[in-house]
Amino acid sequence: MNKSLVSLSITLSLLFSSNALSEGFNDNYLKFGSGVNGFSPLHSQVRNAIENNWGGFYNPDETTSATKEHYAEKVMDIKGSIDIGNNYSVIGSYTREKGNWTDGDDDPSHWIRDWKYRSSELLVGMGKNVDLHPQNFGNILLTYTQLTTSLMYGKNTSKLESVRRFAGNRLWNNISQSKNLANFSLGVRTISNFDIEWAAKYNRVTGKNMPTDHQIEVEATKNIANNFALGAAVTTHRYGDAKMGLFVKASF
Repeated sequence: MNKSLVSLSITLSLLFSSNALSEGFNDNYLKFGSGVNGFSPLHSQVRNAIENNWGGFYNPDETTSATKEHYAEKVMDIKGSIDIGNNYSVIGSYTREKGNWTDGDDDPSHWIRDWKYRSSELLVGMGKNVDLHPQNFGNILLTYTQLTTSLMYGKNTSKLESVRRFAGNRLWNNISQSKNLANFSLGVRTISNFDIEWAAKYNRVTGKNMPTDHQIEVEATKNIANNFALGAAVTTHRYGDAKMGLFVKASF
């Protein structure tokens, strides 16, 4: 986690190194990202499995301490957009995550529940942007500003594969699911006179038999060459954990 925060800080600092003005938003692009995530749709299933430990007799502290080893899952994602005119665009994303979970129980007389976590998620949908008047905040001129909205549908497939730690050869039951999701977002994006594109949005992710996730996502993007940019993003989740990462963006 500390290495990720350092990398994020360095990247954000580099974003301010240029003063060239942008020529507006380009919604024809591909983004390739890498980072860590502290939340998954299997959160509730893991906690339910822990609560059912020992035939219903369990230590409540095990439930609250259920966590992912080494902070979080590793995330790889690809996002894309095709501008179809009039500020409408077709958008999509594909995400893969992997990591290790443990139930947090360190009692040597207990069995320790460990799982390997894997998930993939595919979403497609439409985006609609609305132009806003540029604003001037002191010495910072926002040369382009838009209200952004989108609605995406897709599926998340997740699996926890049991890993034995103690007590003979018995494994815990695997946990797997495949859930249909909907992601509605509302936000704002702008380009400052530092030639940095800033974006902030609210995401509401819903799915059958899973808790609704309310997210706040903030990202900064800096062009470093013609049709090529670097960026950093942070997403907070309803359940307190966060996703953070870096990405490269190719426009066409």
